[in-house]
Amino acid sequence: MLAWEDYPARYLQGTKSARQHQNAQLESFMTELTAAAQRALNLMDLTTLNEDDTDEKVIALCRQANSPAGHTAAICIYPRFIPIAPQNAA
Repeated sequence: MLAWEDYPARYLQGTKSARQHQNAQLESFMTELTAAAQRALNLMDLTTLNEDDTDEKVIALCRQANSPAGHTAAICIYPRFIPIAPQNAA
């Protein structure tokens, strides 16, 4: 039989094991979620096809195409902005 003094230590040990298991499951879930988000980002395109587009708007859009999480699949802009896109998308 378990002595009263030993109960808290034994209880905490079991709790720690359960917490470790939960943390491992959460970490696995977050890894999968991060991978799915990165895949989704890589399939998206950024588009600006507004009549009032300016060089500044297109440059800002191009800079959003690359992030620490990855890059978008494409940048959709009017042909007149193509000369400024490559140097700002890198």
